[in-house]
This record gives sequence, structure tokens and C-alpha cells, in this order.
Amino acid sequence: MHRHLILALLTGVVLFSCSNTMEVTIEPYRIPVATWEGPWMAHRILDDQGKVMDWIWGIEGFSEYTWGTRYRVLLKRVSIFNPPKDSPSHKLELVKILSSKSVSPQDVFSLPLKGRLGSYIYPEGNSRSLTLGGEISVALSDSLILAELQEKLLSCESLRGNFSFEDSRLLLQSLTGDFNRETAEETLLFLFPEQVEQQIHQWQQNDYSLFFKRLEQDFPWEKLRALSYY
Repeated sequence: MHRHLILALLTGVVLFSCSNTMEVTIEPYRIPVATWEGPWMAHRILDDQGKVMDWIWGIEGFSEYTWGTRYRVLLKRVSIFNPPKDSPSHKLELVKILSSKSVSPQDVFSLPLKGRLGSYIYPEGNSRSLTLGGEISVALSDSLILAELQEKLLSCESLRGNFSFEDSRLLLQSLTGDFNRETAEETLLFLFPEQVEQQIHQWQQNDYSLFFKRLEQDFPWEKLRALSYY
């Protein structure tokens, strides 16, 4: 967690190094950031030089934020005296919203779905509907992509999804992630040690696919949320 927090802090210093206020763009989506406490959702903030800050601590006064809307805003950086451990030495305050624009349904963007500390996508409560980071609902562009998503969550070290917006939710269009044998072995040995321990080291890639197919109706979403490869 410390690594991610320090990175965000350093990036914030870069963006605001010359002034306590800056005109920036806030992207129409939020980014899952892996921490030891689970994923935190971060505003993605861009300055006019293209520098990026994924800010997980919220923006004071910015209650208007809506997924699917790109904002041009003026932010103020305010120092915090004696901040709590693992917290930044400053906060961000909204000075003014300069403009806002909803993105087109044709706009496609990439978001992480899995990192080294587990999965960021999982069902909402007891339903079978998916959510990203517990913050926004995810719909699937077709029925086949669910099986592909489940297989890649089990067998890819990292995974990204390509999304568009539709009816106030994310629409998952496609996935980007490569099969990794070591990740697949570690994942299955963690989840199902008694079922696979004696045979997994002799498996070919297709054997993994056949095993994943058996899990479609009883997929271990909750265990994957907490799975760590460290």
C-alpha cells in the first residue's frame, strides 16, 4: 500500500509544484488502485502537459462528479498540518467547475480489472450483476465475455477491460490480458488445492481452460478479491 500512496503523493507534488492552484481535467472514470485494504477508487487528473495523477483521497467540494462526464476544473492544493500516517500532506479543494461534458457511447477507454493484490471486478452483493470497485455497475457486451472474463481472472497476472458508457453504467467490450502459467497454477492451488494438486504440473493450457469451464456456475469471486501473489 505504501508504494501506491507514495506514488500518488509524488505525482501530486509534480502537478502542483509551481502553484497552489491549477486548471486540470478530471477524466470521466475512476481508477481502481490496489492497496492492502482492497481497491481504492481514484480520480484520474490530467494537467495541460499530460502529467497524470490518480488521486484516492477525494476532492473537497466536488460532490457533482458523475461517471461518464469529463470535467475541466480549477483545483486548490491546501497543506494539512500533521497529517495521519499514510495520508498526503495536502488536500485538494474544488475552486470552480469550468466546463463539463458527457462522453459519447462510442468513446472506449481501458481500466484495470486485476492487479497483484486481487480482482477489482466482482458481483454486487448477492446478485450476479458485476461492479467495478464496488462503485459502478458493469454490463457485458455479450454473453460469451463472462466466461472469458472468469478465465482471464484466474490465469492472467494482470487484466484490463475496454469499456464504454451506457445508461449510467460501464459496458465491457473486450479484455486485454495474457495467459500466465505460473499465475494459473498459483491461483488454482490456492483456491482448489485438493482438486488439482496432483495433476496441475502436467497440465497444458487447454487443461486449464477445461477446468475453468467447470467453474462458470460457481465462480470464486470473493476469494479472488483477496488473492495476493506477494
